[in-house]
Amino acid sequence: KGVWTATIQNNSAQKLDMYTYVSDQASHWGAGVGFRSDTTSAMTTCWPSTADSAISVAAFTGHEGPPYDSKREPVGALRAYSGRGPRVDGVPTIDIAAPDNPITTINRLDQRGQPWIGWASYGVFGGTSGAGPHVAAAVAMLLEVEPGLTADQVKTRLKSRAMVDAQVTPGDGWGAGKLRIDRLLFANFFADN
Repeated sequence: KGVWTATIQNNSAQKLDMYTYVSDQASHWGAGVGFRSDTTSAMTTCWPSTADSAISVAAFTGHEGPPYDSKREPVGALRAYSGRGPRVDGVPTIDIAAPDNPITTINRLDQRGQPWIGWASYGVFGGTSGAGPHVAAAVAMLLEVEPGLTADQVKTRLKSRAMVDAQVTPGDGWGAGKLRIDRLLFANFFADN
């Protein structure tokens, strides 16, 4: 507990960039240890999103009203806690954004293996952990329609068929834009109509 100060000295004549990250055993994605000033959300994507071959997913608010937690951002807006790119080496990380708060089944067990919430319960599944399954399902459907696609082609299709609306600023927060499964699977239909 408390406030700590770190002093870093640069003995070279050149300006150097310094990247610092801090975590503790209790904060996870909420309040806890953190920097008080001069912070940015850039370069906050986590492993495995930083892998060259990953499809990195951002989260945007999918629903509002009870039981959804939409007090922070309006529907369609990028979530404040969604990781941002680029990587430390400057390579962009986020490929696409997907909604983060679907209703899903819950079967959580406590440390003894006993039901904690209850069998056959439902709840909101948020965060990028809730957005990722949308993209995984979209990729599975795309591969059903076009089974011969390579991994690079899948990523290209996801990005080129993303939707950019007034809320989206393409780049290291949103990637190419919002996932639209209809555009991904039926791009030829939308091009003709």
